Amino acid sequence: PGLPLASGLYRVEMSFETGSTGGTRLGHFYVESRHSRSVDAPVVAGSAAVVEFRPGTNLPARFVFVYSRNADMAIRSVTFTRLSP
Repeated sequence: PGLPLASGLYRVEMSFETGSTGGTRLGHFYVESRHSRSVDAPVVAGSAAVVEFRPGTNLPARFVFVYSRNADMAIRSVTFTRLSP
């Protein structure tokens, strides 16, 4: 919902569950703020879904997931971990 993040480098991880076979592409996600956007992080069954993101100073950030509809899945959590200032 566009929550402000302090400036710095963040690791963003999406935890999910799916019954699909390993290697099935489920979609991708990215994180954006007013002046920056992460690269697309692929969401693939059997693999971690992680990206690094550096927002501008105390700007709202938004997590965006683009679902491919290749298989059923459930998002369990999205975690922002600050790595450095």
